[in-house]
Amino acid sequence: MDLKRIDVLRRILADLGFARDDAELRAMIVYFHQVGYYTRNLHEDASERLRLRPYYNTVFLSDPERPTASNSAAVRTHVEEDS
Repeated sequence: MDLKRIDVLRRILADLGFARDDAELRAMIVYFHQVGYYTRNLHEDASERLRLRPYYNTVFLSDPERPTASNSAAVRTHVEEDS
């Protein structure tokens, strides 16, 4: 299951324009970051996540403007395909 989820993230990042190796490494970082949250039983409420979104985007995507409305559909497509 881990590899499948990482692959979904990798494909999303590739669709956002990241090169294959970059997308793969970022996918692993994003995935294991989230696994760490679950493992440590850490919680951020929705308002806190939204407040921190620009920082997460900067760290994970190197661009505080991502994701934009135009590429959010690509993200949903990958998630729905692999559900």
